Amino acid sequence: MILASDNVEKRADDIIDTCIKGILMQCHDPLEGGEEWIEDSDLGVECRAKILALKILANRLRSNIDPQTAEALAKPVLRLLGTLVQSGELRLEEDTP
Repeated sequence: MILASDNVEKRADDIIDTCIKGILMQCHDPLEGGEEWIEDSDLGVECRAKILALKILANRLRSNIDPQTAEALAKPVLRLLGTLVQSGELRLEEDTP
């Protein structure tokens, strides 16, 4: 998203949609109790995918040069990140990785 933003921008909506609906809002492996914190090396595949999806969202904002476009793109992403920071979850009905 940062290094090849011109090439990726054609499909950016599809990529962002997949990141949000296909990865961040899904829970294939709910957490069951356990520790609140684990080492990066112990993260599961789903959690790693969610981290990469968040990086993609943030990097798209970082790559956008036009201030008006960047502002329009930033509002929903910042709202999503704010929800994640505030509650620790995007899906309130279950504990996700």
